[in-house]
Amino acid sequence: MKVNKTTTGFVIQTFDTDTGRCVSQQFIAGDQVDYEDENGDPVEWEEAPKAYQPFEMVQPRPIASSVGAGEGRQTGTRIEVPCYGIVLELGPKDPDRPGVYQGGKIVSGLEREKGAVEFDAALDAVEALILAHAVAGMDVASPAYVEGIETAVEACGNHVESLQEEGLWQETARLVQQAPKWGIRSGQIDDLVHETAAAEASSVNNGGLTEQIEYLVRHLGVEETEQELAQFSESSGQEGEMR
Repeated sequence: MKVNKTTTGFVIQTFDTDTGRCVSQQFIAGDQVDYEDENGDPVEWEEAPKAYQPFEMVQPRPIASSVGAGEGRQTGTRIEVPCYGIVLELGPKDPDRPGVYQGGKIVSGLEREKGAVEFDAALDAVEALILAHAVAGMDVASPAYVEGIETAVEACGNHVESLQEEGLWQETARLVQQAPKWGIRSGQIDDLVHETAAAEASSVNNGGLTEQIEYLVRHLGVEETEQELAQFSESSGQEGEMR
């Protein structure tokens, strides 16, 4: 069965006052979500918390340059990256450092989630890194770099899915916002995190092979977990031959 998910929210559009044109837009999801079948009848979907898809809106086409299918084009100090509507405007070139620019700005269609402080911060970091690399003269519109951007954003989304699956999304965001009010900074809870992780690892190991592999898949992903397990398999085979 196919289920239609309706999310209530609002759209933010950014306009350039010099040209009167919209340069970017993004959808901000609200808390109201409804599910219907193909006939429009309300349905209950138990797996709904596990289903997540970023709200990627089509971005306005800029005037100065265009992007071909599968590749980015750089014109002057404007760079369009062929994913997530990313556009960079770089400052003048640095006279003392060839290939380097003096600052710049970035706009994108990467969608933020209402109340998702950690997720939004991760996307902010991705955008900041892209801009820093572009200012340093890196080709951020190359296929390899674009693939890296998509991988990073996907990882952010996977983190969101993990929190949604456990029903911890809103509570985590609330605590992240509350912590600074309590005077808490990241370095102050390092020991607590280490102690908690050690206790969790001990519990997982005591749970047997199934729980261990489930833990590894959750934190490493299927591919990396399989690679790590394969190394153990090879090691065990070598030990068997030595015996």
